[in-house]
Amino acid sequence: MFIHRKLKSGVVFLLAALLVGCGKDEIVQNAQTKGKFFEIFTKGNQDYIEAVATGDVDKLMTFYSDNAVQISPGIPIIQGADNIRVVWETFFSDFEVLKATSGIDEVIVVGRRAFARGHYTMTYQSIVDGTIYSESGRFAESSRRLEDGQWVMTTEISNLGPPAEKEN
Repeated sequence: MFIHRKLKSGVVFLLAALLVGCGKDEIVQNAQTKGKFFEIFTKGNQDYIEAVATGDVDKLMTFYSDNAVQISPGIPIIQGADNIRVVWETFFSDFEVLKATSGIDEVIVVGRRAFARGHYTMTYQSIVDGTIYSESGRFAESSRRLEDGQWVMTTEISNLGPPAEKEN
């Protein structure tokens, strides 16, 4: 249950912004639901959740920095891309994702750093006994922009519970 609980929380995403397009010294705060940063991180989140839904570990790993950290309640912190890969591989060997959705609620970008928060839902089935699990939750992530313009997650924090209502 440890791995399955970690993974389902970690499915969140986010942010997954393996993307190009932000100027080197731009600063945007409270981008909320508009602007190019919000669009960039929303697209990254969609690509991330698609990789989760299809069990594509190689694609998922492109969203993490080498020293990324996943933090979820009730389990040890997962440190480093190699360990995060093992968690995802273990999850996909035990479960099939039936449905996964995720959304970004807010993005704040300061220079080469970005912070995002959002919500997710996921339904997945045990490959061993067919049990179906459903969950929802919220997440917060930090990312950094690499020299080539790509955004990668450095910290992914998630919790279980109903997703926060979308703010206006």
